[in-house]
Amino acid sequence: MIGIDVGATDVTHSDGSTFLHRVPDTPADLLARVAGDLPDVRVDENGCSLRPAREIYATIVARSIPPRHRGSTVALATPAWWSPRVMDQVRSALLAQSLEAVLVNEAEAAVAEHQAAGHRMPETVAVVSVRAASSSVAIVEHCQERPAARVAPAFVLDEGGDRLDVAVLHHLVDGLTDLGDMIDGEDVATIAAAREALRHCRELREALSVSTVESLHPELPGADHHLRLVRSELEELAAPWMASVTRMVASALDQYGRPVDALLLVGGLAAMPMVSQYLSAELAVEVLVAQEPRLVVARGARRLLPEEVPAGRGRRVGSWFRGSSRRSKTTRVDGRRRREETPQIDAPPGRVALALPPGSLDDAAPERLVEEFTPVSGPAPARGHRQLTS
Repeated sequence: MIGIDVGATDVTHSDGSTFLHRVPDTPADLLARVAGDLPDVRVDENGCSLRPAREIYATIVARSIPPRHRGSTVALATPAWWSPRVMDQVRSALLAQSLEAVLVNEAEAAVAEHQAAGHRMPETVAVVSVRAASSSVAIVEHCQERPAARVAPAFVLDEGGDRLDVAVLHHLVDGLTDLGDMIDGEDVATIAAAREALRHCRELREALSVSTVESLHPELPGADHHLRLVRSELEELAAPWMASVTRMVASALDQYGRPVDALLLVGGLAAMPMVSQYLSAELAVEVLVAQEPRLVVARGARRLLPEEVPAGRGRRVGSWFRGSSRRSKTTRVDGRRRREETPQIDAPPGRVALALPPGSLDDAAPERLVEEFTPVSGPAPARGHRQLTS
């Protein structure tokens, strides 16, 4: 048996292994497309093609299972903000791949694993997932008995570590320009190097989570100087994103309307101290950080998996798993990802801007963050953010 957690670019297994997506041209906003039932559109010399997002998702899951686990039961952690209807669509797509998996709510999985690791768990928590492509929050009740995630309020925000990495890259380019380096943002070689530079920015961000200062030499054409980045600079760059995440969590707590004992942070960005510190200070609530925030969801999904799952029952087991009938009628508000017509990393006057052709990075590339989080209260499509309501 194995637990699986699908992220924006890779798949994490409960045994600690990680696999990059093995489906070419997987859209960065795949999970949002699955939730909104939006296809992935590709245009090439042969014309236009549409790929259902749930089929891409199911293919990724199927291809990520190591040979030694094929034929065994799979516990698939799914976003807490997916609706029951989306869960049924995903289950059907998985069956088309000859994969009958148990679908486990990621928020319930995180709570179960955190508690099993010996940590104190209060009765009601808000699980805040901060990942590369998105941030989300869901309320989990009865944590000390049988954790149950509520369908609503559950929010997702189209801002995560990827945008922060782009902001760091901008900051580094500005620093090189101030030192006299000539960075040609229109040069094809510079644009290509920027893709690799984003990976280094991610490593730099993660390093500053445990140290106060880091130095590096950006590998960009025309870059001759070494730069030093201190944690306070990173915190300043991350402040707009953190403010958006805080507003999202505050909206969920307000709509829940009852006391929430703590926040539980999961996802790769949960390792950044400023995330827990910022949320605790702004919301005046205790913040718990998972011991291994990148693995806690996959391991929790595996932990919630029963020893034997009866065949032919749709892989729905009790109230710990999404898709059960424990909740009342729900209404899904389909959200649409905000897209920029011309992906470009804007720069202040006098600075160097990196012009990015479509597909060169990600449509989340602009440094400017999207509009403030606004809860959705009706059936109209949300722009940039999604909310599930009941």
